Amino acid sequence: MVMYAGNIYFWRRYHVNYSFIFGFKQGTELGYREVLLLSTGLATLAFASVLANLDMEMDEKTKDFRAFTELLPLGLVILLLVIIFFPFNILYRSSRFFLLCCVFRCICAPLYKVTLPDFFLADQLTSQIQALRSLEFYLCYYGWGDFKQRRNMCKSNYVYNMFYFIVATIPYWWRLLQCLRRLVEERDPMQGYNGLKYFSTIVAVLMRTAYSRQRGQVWLIG
Repeated sequence: MVMYAGNIYFWRRYHVNYSFIFGFKQGTELGYREVLLLSTGLATLAFASVLANLDMEMDEKTKDFRAFTELLPLGLVILLLVIIFFPFNILYRSSRFFLLCCVFRCICAPLYKVTLPDFFLADQLTSQIQALRSLEFYLCYYGWGDFKQRRNMCKSNYVYNMFYFIVATIPYWWRLLQCLRRLVEERDPMQGYNGLKYFSTIVAVLMRTAYSRQRGQVWLIG
């Protein structure tokens, strides 16, 4: 978000009409100050959650509330989701709605015409694989109740291991479908080459993930 704020700053400085390019509704686009405010606020919330967790661990009065202490990160994630889906006209509702629409079109990539905001967002998500895997871990860790015993049994769960592979490929899969859609519509061979790049990335990610998960095993090829 800090990098995006920097982009907005230079776009405005050099009179680039980014609101028109991205398709923002006139007058509702966020400036670099608003984006920096959001990023600083999120960083402050995350830091406060870490400090609260450490304080409850060290304080003798709250040290026994281990389950509640473990729920602090989950509370932060829930708060962020509530803010994103908050229906009332506060906290930049038009921008949040625009983001959700872009995410929806990314999910339904081959069914919608690909626009700049869609593949820009999908490209950004390709660098957020670890964040997506963290969300998967949260679902497993809190959904299966491991936080109550402070133990991580997710790696021994078949469903978790299967989705560990799938989650890593989702953003690349979206970009592949977007490239195929543009290839069909625009007849541009570069989109085909671009799609091939993302397909090869999917294969590479799957192989790298398989290697990292089964590093102790030896593969025999005969």
